[in-house]
Amino acid sequence: MLTPKSASVPFPAATVILLRDSALGPQVLMLERVARGSFGGMWVFPGGRVDPEDRQPEDGDDEVPPARRAAVREAFEETALTIAPDDLIVHSHWMPPPIEEKRFSTWFFVGAAPDGDITLHEHEATHHQWIVPGEAIDAHREGRLALAPPTWMTLRSLTGASSVAALLEWARATEPGIFHTRALRAKPWMILAWHDDIAYPGAPAAVDLDAPGPRHRLFLDPDGWHLEREH
Repeated sequence: MLTPKSASVPFPAATVILLRDSALGPQVLMLERVARGSFGGMWVFPGGRVDPEDRQPEDGDDEVPPARRAAVREAFEETALTIAPDDLIVHSHWMPPPIEEKRFSTWFFVGAAPDGDITLHEHEATHHQWIVPGEAIDAHREGRLALAPPTWMTLRSLTGASSVAALLEWARATEPGIFHTRALRAKPWMILAWHDDIAYPGAPAAVDLDAPGPRHRLFLDPDGWHLEREH
């Protein structure tokens, strides 16, 4: 188990998963981040921090409306695509473990990609591609696509659908996933656990990764990440 420390204050952020239909199945838009900064060199979905101008007085303590506006704004700044805020569906919420020095409290939204050409912001991303989620996971396993765990998990959740309409129908009917990550060290790799895993709620001294019970954990195996999910 990693040694606990005081959690850093997370920055509010938003990410938008844009989908389009293709002959190969639904594809998702991914950007390769510039080499510097957070997620440098990784393939991600468009997104970024929630800025003060994204907030409105009527939002109160609700984090979703300003995050939705930030998702729309960031998508336009990074890709030149214009998205209607009401077209975005909440997909999940992610919080890194306290061991991270810089953390983002990120709302993920999903929606159909609008028409229009993509123009990348040169200071944000170097390349873009439309890719079937399962192919992106395969490319990561083969070392051709650098992904962060939230991106990998999101791609996995989008695999197997026949169309964008089917994915959006699923998203509307499903409660957003809550992923407040706990990092566990187990030889020879790191494990990330989430709320309904037997190892998630225990005190550090009490964690037993082999204890019987529900599983919701991602093994960061260098030979290929794999998810264990059992209830």
